[in-house]
Amino acid sequence: MENKKLTLGEKIKKERKKHGMTQSDLAGDFITRTMLSKIENDVAKPSIETIQYISEKLDLPVSYFIESMVRMDMNKKSNVETAFEHSSFLRKNNGYEKSIKYLEDTLEKNEFEKNNIYYYRCLYNLASSYREMGNINKAKDILKSIIPVLEEKKDYYYLSRVHSIIGYILFERDQYKDSEYNLFKSIEYLEKSYVDDIIHEIRINYNLAYCYYLQKKYDDALKYLKYALTLSDERNCNYNLGYMNMLMGVIYNRLDNIEKAVYYTDKGRQFFNFKDDFYYKALCQQNLGIYYTKLGDYDKALDNLKSSLKYFENRDDDKKINDIIADTITALTKKGYYDEVNSYIDRVDEELLSDKSRAIYYINIARYLINKEDIAKAKEYLSKVEDLSDNKYILHDLYIELGNISSMEGDYKKAYDLSKKAREIIGDFGLAN
Repeated sequence: MENKKLTLGEKIKKERKKHGMTQSDLAGDFITRTMLSKIENDVAKPSIETIQYISEKLDLPVSYFIESMVRMDMNKKSNVETAFEHSSFLRKNNGYEKSIKYLEDTLEKNEFEKNNIYYYRCLYNLASSYREMGNINKAKDILKSIIPVLEEKKDYYYLSRVHSIIGYILFERDQYKDSEYNLFKSIEYLEKSYVDDIIHEIRINYNLAYCYYLQKKYDDALKYLKYALTLSDERNCNYNLGYMNMLMGVIYNRLDNIEKAVYYTDKGRQFFNFKDDFYYKALCQQNLGIYYTKLGDYDKALDNLKSSLKYFENRDDDKKINDIIADTITALTKKGYYDEVNSYIDRVDEELLSDKSRAIYYINIARYLINKEDIAKAKEYLSKVEDLSDNKYILHDLYIELGNISSMEGDYKKAYDLSKKAREIIGDFGLAN
């Protein structure tokens, strides 16, 4: 109980002496001995960075000293404003559990300050901490409860942040339409607030774009992604840059603009390489392998796929390894490297493939078997494709391979009809998507 009554300076002085340190020993090169003397005599208030330094030197938790700093501010600020600043510091340093306990205790004791906007900003911090601790329903309930008050007080910036978190929660629950609404409201309130929070603005535009993408609203997705990328470029802010470019590549792939898909995905790859984020770099390489295969540049496709495969083999990620091997077989069969295909076939676990990927895999195996003149086996694989996917690229390739078989069997009329059917779907040079 005695420690709780000590001032910040008294605590530091007591612990320094307990460790047998002089003021010069504790000050080191971080602050001057004179400044430390002022802090110990409660004449000067240290910065958070200084408290962190002193805590490390004395081998004590930051919270031991922060409690005294809160009391130093009590005469200048309301209890809830001080609580907001302290809880923000705890959240910044991943102290979510401490933040929850501290805020719940403080808010209960200071209900008389419900007319103070910081009371509701504290509730925002409480909800954010609950979310980080995995109590999503509690977080969502708190956030919804403070919206009417924030609207009444015209606290537009925190309205933006509240709606953004609700949007993220709904997004994680696959409720994309409701997520879209909240993220859009977040953007509206941020514009009203005139607060210049570039990272928050980029984040909500990116998440709204992702939400549109998952609803297959690709034009809307591109609109918000391009805006986020423009913000990033104009303000020299690299936040989320790799993910945004990677998503741009995926969307352009969906829109059949493969050249742009390659351009943006490669920009994402370069960013992840610069940040030493090798997981997402490998994902970009896998996507580049798929896109280069569509463009017919099989050597670049194979270079990227093999680099991606090597990374995931080192991680023992069976699902990714399986997917990339299937993508590699696609590039190899289209290039005509059938001897190399043989070394990959036995490594594929069909059960780990999605229906669409399995359909592509069956077409490629059939193509390989046709080259080996095992027509009966090739037909078996092709007969399974239509039940797995109605993707136009896949059906195109299916009819091309069935046509090749008909031609080999001397049924040229059937081969012509199948070739015509393939052209009607997508043209002469459709590629499995």
